[in-house]
Amino acid sequence: MLPAIKETGMSSTTLPPAEWVKRLEQSNPYPTQNPAIELLSFFQYRHRGNRAQDSRKPSFDTTVAQRDSPSLRNIPDLVGSELINKIIAA
Repeated sequence: MLPAIKETGMSSTTLPPAEWVKRLEQSNPYPTQNPAIELLSFFQYRHRGNRAQDSRKPSFDTTVAQRDSPSLRNIPDLVGSELINKIIAA
């Protein structure tokens, strides 16, 4: 998703996950203004409390589902810059 955000012209900084969690801990505590704060404990566990998982990246293999579902086979690129532009413009 980060490459798509950069294509929109927005500036962004890529951080190591532990640093991102640290910044989230110090950020606005109100979920209506900072929705990610509601997942803080999950992010703390995933990126700081459980070091064994830090090197693992999730893998989402939809090969079988796409084979069996015409709808999934024909789904458009949802992470492309066109969608990101729409979200930013909203």
